[in-house]
Amino acid sequence: MDDQQFGAAIRALRLRRRWRQEDLAREARCSRGAVSRIERGHLGEVTLDRIRRIAGVLESRAQLDLRWRGGELARLLDQRHAAMQDRVAARLTRLAGWQFGAEASFSVYGERGSIDLLAWHADQQTLLI
Repeated sequence: MDDQQFGAAIRALRLRRRWRQEDLAREARCSRGAVSRIERGHLGEVTLDRIRRIAGVLESRAQLDLRWRGGELARLLDQRHAAMQDRVAARLTRLAGWQFGAEASFSVYGERGSIDLLAWHADQQTLLI
């Protein structure tokens, strides 16, 4: 959502309550000018704290989202974790009798998740999670 869309959404939520900008400003403990700037999409002129406070008064949540080159940011942040997982997998490959899978997913009563590395040694009846 760009700044203009964000401002339009704040305005729509305010109007749904039948509030004036002054009413929203009073509830959020800020100036009517700040509300106006946000609604016009001038988010750079207002602090993040004030934006979040105004959104909160409207029973919504403003989040900051950092994006970089598609999925590369997630891989960059996960680099050390992935390297550790690769080292453990390489060690299991060298040991006899281990079968393993990476990123094993599961679902229990609607709760979903994944396990980084799931390994089984049949002779020892040992499970490694």
